[in-house]
Amino acid sequence: MRSHLLILIAATLMAKSAARGLVDAKDASHLRFMTYYGMNFSMQKSWLNLARASGNLANQFKSVGIPSLAQMPESGVYVRGKGLEPKWEATLTSFVDSLKPSIANGTTIGVFMGDELCCHNSACWASTIQPLSEKLRQLLGPDQIIYENDCADSFANVSQFPPALDLISIDIYAGFGPNTPAGMNGSHEAVLARDFAEKEMYPRMSASQQLMVVPGTFACSNLSYVPLDAADISVAAKLNAFFDWAKEDPRVAGFNPWHFNDRDHPQHDPPCDMMLGAASLPKTLQVLQKIGSFIKNNGQG
Repeated sequence: MRSHLLILIAATLMAKSAARGLVDAKDASHLRFMTYYGMNFSMQKSWLNLARASGNLANQFKSVGIPSLAQMPESGVYVRGKGLEPKWEATLTSFVDSLKPSIANGTTIGVFMGDELCCHNSACWASTIQPLSEKLRQLLGPDQIIYENDCADSFANVSQFPPALDLISIDIYAGFGPNTPAGMNGSHEAVLARDFAEKEMYPRMSASQQLMVVPGTFACSNLSYVPLDAADISVAAKLNAFFDWAKEDPRVAGFNPWHFNDRDHPQHDPPCDMMLGAASLPKTLQVLQKIGSFIKNNGQG
């Protein structure tokens, strides 16, 4: 009876995985990128495989075989909450022209359009991201990566994401303090992010588009609110939960956690200012190295 029950449970789990379009975690060739909000060459060079950099820093990463996404400029291109600048096309053209040498030698492999361009403004996708991404695709050609991260509330009225985008992400943070709904259960963030992706993002994505996950890898500088070791344990558990999801979900292209280096000013209202980054969390760093090494050894690094 017990063996029959185990077979039934296994068959049920396999059916659910098939219905979700999941793959064997051992065959996670869809996981291609390990990048970060915040670059730190000496601490990241062994496990990152995609930098977000330009100039000398991009060259430094390229010296160890790590290409970069260049940051699209904001000035002269768009104004948050208002829309495109009058000469946005000329500014974008000049920007891409400046990238041509680094594209030619493989230092640059695409463009990160920006962070949260359309927060609280779903009309912005049609008025700003659509034309910007189309122009970038025209200028960059078919092989360069175009990636944008936004807020979870930004596309309520968007039926499909702009086809010129390759990678899309949103950030949802949870489980980072005793007064938050999930308390110090960092892995709850992965549950929320996955549920949101499956219900709200995948239906809007084309077959060729993929998701980047953005785990929150921060801690509070107010250590009396959350001791550093407790935050570190929570963030490490969160990363492991995201990793379990990412390995089996072919719609996930990789990781772009927020953030790595300590910040010099508050990132959030009290009691948790989110100022400390992964660089201050030793257990978290071990998990990041594990994830990054997996992705790099997966034939993508």
